[in-house]
Amino acid sequence: MASKRKTTDTTVRTFSQCRIAGFLELDPAAQRYYRRKCEELMAVGLLRTTHLQQLLLWADCYARYWRLRDEITVEGATFRTHNRAGDLVFSANPKVKMMNDALKQANLIATDFGLTPKAAKRLKSEEVRQQKTPLEMFEEGGDD
Repeated sequence: MASKRKTTDTTVRTFSQCRIAGFLELDPAAQRYYRRKCEELMAVGLLRTTHLQQLLLWADCYARYWRLRDEITVEGATFRTHNRAGDLVFSANPKVKMMNDALKQANLIATDFGLTPKAAKRLKSEEVRQQKTPLEMFEEGGDD
């Protein structure tokens, strides 16, 4: 006998359901990235309430990447400084590492949602593997 446990649909259907703790703390660019990605996932019915916190983190990392990238474009990837002897030394701008770390983190989170081409291909192949052939469906039908 099938269980009659009540199940709740966790599919997010409107953006008002996406406004979770931490949303207002995001900078305006991150809020836009978060909203856009939520709307894209809602449009195809793939957004669940359990995804929202990860998407919030993704938007924060993604916005940080772009902000640091803009700053590095202005400042340059290296600084010209002088050592104690007065010799000219080129030092790496620490924002380059911070930018790369933000992009790496954003990409790691994005792969969980199939937002990268490689991840989307993997998710699609998993869906195909889960589909049963007509023969498998017939064999499972058994003695109905």
